Amino acid sequence: MSQTSQIEGKKEYPLTFADDLRFDVEDFDCYMQALKEVAPVPIEIQKFRSAAKGYFSNSEQKIVIQSGMSEAQTLKTAIHEVAHSYLHNKNDPEDHKLTYCVAECAEFPSYGEYHDNLTLDKAIQLYERIPSERLNAGKCIGLELHDDSIYSEGMFPLVVDGKIQIDAINTIKHYRESFEVQKAIMDMREYFPDDGYSLKSTRELQAESIAYVVCRHYGIDTSDYSLGYVSSWLEDEDQLMENLDSIKACSSEIIDKMDITLKQAIQEKYDIHTSEEMAVEIDRYIQDMDLYGYRDQEVHPGSICKETMRDIQEGHTAHIEKFLQETINDDRDVKMSEKAKDLLKCLKTFQKENSLESLTRSRHRGMKR
Repeated sequence: MSQTSQIEGKKEYPLTFADDLRFDVEDFDCYMQALKEVAPVPIEIQKFRSAAKGYFSNSEQKIVIQSGMSEAQTLKTAIHEVAHSYLHNKNDPEDHKLTYCVAECAEFPSYGEYHDNLTLDKAIQLYERIPSERLNAGKCIGLELHDDSIYSEGMFPLVVDGKIQIDAINTIKHYRESFEVQKAIMDMREYFPDDGYSLKSTRELQAESIAYVVCRHYGIDTSDYSLGYVSSWLEDEDQLMENLDSIKACSSEIIDKMDITLKQAIQEKYDIHTSEEMAVEIDRYIQDMDLYGYRDQEVHPGSICKETMRDIQEGHTAHIEKFLQETINDDRDVKMSEKAKDLLKCLKTFQKENSLESLTRSRHRGMKR
């Protein structure tokens, strides 16, 4: 699925057949708009001569998705390739949250040659230049995290004597959950492939697992495809566990960014951008549902609308959500039920916590067969 390159001499693992996803995704256009905004490279959808459903090109710095697929397959494939562009991008712009250092002695960095505040390429060059036998003390490449946490002081060994220190790094919860640290581990696998991993299978395992997690977050079940795809790249039963930290870190990175852009995309689609506009639409809907009952409750013209707007601004929307959900469940008027679904979806974008996890948590709300 990806145009990532195989390491020379490493075994290529063939894909087994997986069932294509054939369903539509509710608000597919919003998801794709949000994904395009968080992707570090452009996403194109076009026909190309290949059995692949999509690819990420390092050389051209773009993602291409095969046209003509279902909405679910298109979205899942796009997330898969975005995951590649996050974790496996050789031309990724310099990340100021993490730099590298090189020490001639891993245990006592101040003893012998030492360089800090390095880019990845410079760190590799300096590491290879230092003779291992000069001190025979375990030369290393260290990571320096700059995220205002307690781990921002000093360096942590990333590579010692040609071995990536994955287990040691991931004993620290902050490093396990840091996208920058997990990407640094993945970047090192390009230069130190003999640490027990097959690079190609690891990349595909990570990307498809991330696609599954992100889709699942939004209530879109891709297991019919993803489980078969992941199993086709799985070298052994331990490989998935060994990559869980990078999968979780990258999934969280994509979801956090998509939540913000998805909120904006949904508001744009339904042309509701402010709490006042949201209140007006809900007010109009309540009137359409029961005009005479509405007039009985109205203290003075506009009082219900103003109260609704205040509730939205203060985050007191549980009673509004309950009313809309009851209308949806009642389903006596199809048109009104569909309108209630749209309003409920928009209302959740105005919640104080801007996480859209609950927006499409249910599979039935996240997709349509």
